[in-house]
Amino acid sequence: MARKSKKKEVFWNVPNVLSMSRIFLTIAIIFMILTESNITAIVVIFVIAAITDFLDGQIARMFNQKTEIGRKLDMIADRFLMIGTVLTFIIMFEFRGLLTGWKIAEIFFIMSRELISFPFTIIIFSSGLRVPKAIFIGKLTTVLQGFAFPIFLLSIYHPFFEFSIYLSAITGVVGAISSIFYIREVFMEANK
Repeated sequence: MARKSKKKEVFWNVPNVLSMSRIFLTIAIIFMILTESNITAIVVIFVIAAITDFLDGQIARMFNQKTEIGRKLDMIADRFLMIGTVLTFIIMFEFRGLLTGWKIAEIFFIMSRELISFPFTIIIFSSGLRVPKAIFIGKLTTVLQGFAFPIFLLSIYHPFFEFSIYLSAITGVVGAISSIFYIREVFMEANK
């Protein structure tokens, strides 16, 4: 019986470079937060990083460059962007006394997907399971986070953006639903 040959995946392609650039942009964002750079500049870099998430998937599908390593790298870059940025902001803003009750709630809403699904992401990486394919609700959560978090940041300094609580709440609901689908996919993959 002939053995199935495993197709070698190409690491250096445009989608993976975009995912890696998101990691480097996150490092720049964290540095900017720690050095108390201009909030507008931080928001602009965050939005650019979020756009790379949209582009890497589109390019991978368009040019048939989808790989398992690309899915894992994309997931790592996404989580690093959101978790790294948010944790750094929490530390710095709490240190400066800028986080109050509703602002803390907004952070939890925006991060609902990560908070709920993080243990299952650890299971995927530690057990060698395949990363679940991206689904619409997951991508919608990412897009909402890409809008909600910058608006939230601007709301701390500019009263015009106080509507951020509504966008954060919507992101929280969609993120929680996305987590349920994600967890289901993890269990389905584990039971194959």
